[in-house]
Amino acid sequence: MNAPSLSSETLHASCVAKDGRAILISGRSGAG
Repeated sequence: MNAPSLSSETLHASCVAKDGRAILISGRSGAG
């Protein structure tokens, strides 16, 4: 629980791989 960024990225990656469409949403949020 030291790097919330990692958790966020992992969650996003999971969502992206699951929904696939989340890529657009995730891309916008995690563009950097």
